[in-house]
Amino acid sequence: MEQLTLPPELTAGLAARAPAPTLYAVRAEIHTLRAQDYGWRTIAARFNATGVPTPSGRGRWYGASVIQVADPNAHAAKMRRYRARQRAALIA
Repeated sequence: MEQLTLPPELTAGLAARAPAPTLYAVRAEIHTLRAQDYGWRTIAARFNATGVPTPSGRGRWYGASVIQVADPNAHAAKMRRYRARQRAALIA
């Protein structure tokens, strides 16, 4: 089986990017900050200010992305409720 390699122009930026902390470490930090009564947006602002990379390694933290990392099931439930309200508003 032949080894697949990417051309250097596609991998140039990957080596320079710092490795993202594990999702478990970020999740633990979120739970620690929530225990100290920090809000979702405040945690996101703190992560952005300190340079904590997002799970994808690019972009910024937002309150919703912090919620999604902290508890993916709760975020999914919140989005289902939001979409149901949006559909109900369209019908009404």
